[in-house]
Amino acid sequence: MASRTNQRATARAAARPRPPVGTSDAELIAHYRPLFDDDEELAGTWVRAKIRDDAEARASLATTYVPLVRYVVSRMNIALPASLERGDLVGFGTIGLIDAIAKYDLDLGLTFQTYAVTRIRGSILDE
Repeated sequence: MASRTNQRATARAAARPRPPVGTSDAELIAHYRPLFDDDEELAGTWVRAKIRDDAEARASLATTYVPLVRYVVSRMNIALPASLERGDLVGFGTIGLIDAIAKYDLDLGLTFQTYAVTRIRGSILDE
């Protein structure tokens, strides 16, 4: 029987095949665009951030997804003690967002929001 890690790796590879090395940015953007609601600009930012390792693109992604952090905080704020400041929760969630951007794998086939919500919530609860 295959190990659980090996099964995950196989499922990940089957989810979305990685484009060959040396693929142009335009081809990469076209390949990953369905993950981002066919937003070519956002897909291009992800390609620059993850494949070209551009720090400015990662910062742009963090800015783009701050409303997602605010949404998660607003949903969690109901169940958390009133003594916690909303701004602190947004700060903790932003740390989770940055972590999610760093660890997100474009080839998983998941939308980033689906992946990031769990990381953001976990970061808030850890603090």
